[in-house]
Amino acid sequence: MDVDERLRLDYEQTAGQIGALTDVRFKLLGFVPTIATAAVVIVGARPNTGALLSVGLLGAIATIGILLYELRNMQALDAAVDRAADLRRALGLDAGQPGPLGAEPPSRDRLFGVATIGQDQAVGLVYGAALGGWIYLLAWGALRGLEVSGARTIGGVIAACCTIAVVVEVGRISGEVKRTSGHLPAGPPPSTGAT
Repeated sequence: MDVDERLRLDYEQTAGQIGALTDVRFKLLGFVPTIATAAVVIVGARPNTGALLSVGLLGAIATIGILLYELRNMQALDAAVDRAADLRRALGLDAGQPGPLGAEPPSRDRLFGVATIGQDQAVGLVYGAALGGWIYLLAWGALRGLEVSGARTIGGVIAACCTIAVVVEVGRISGEVKRTSGHLPAGPPPSTGAT
């Protein structure tokens, strides 16, 4: 087998890995919020402190585990895309071509003028919402067990804060993955304002 054939084989395997990682991502993005929404609706319809606590805790732990898996897959996917671009260059193909095996197209649009449109932002929103749902049940159950007035509302506020924190953290991690994988220019870290 000559060098060119080996590069083509490597490229095909890398393309397969990209496809598999993307497929897993889409399946999880459909499954996780569906289960979280169903649980919030079912458990919230007939609140029981024990059910709120146990379902909320179990769901939160499982979703955190799946999110960690997704974040690791994000690293593997970015590495595979970089590998595919290197192989495209070595094979004399257009490595800068947008798409799953070339460069990711730059996102110039913003949703409502605020959020950049991209896969990683979607991942943050989906997992943030799912974790927010589980934390809502958990916080509501804990506060209800402690007989705190307005437990449901306070649980909702805690869940909203959790959702925002997850969205921001996934965005931060995604940015670090892209900087280390070569998708973004490596530059100095953003200034924190401290001197």
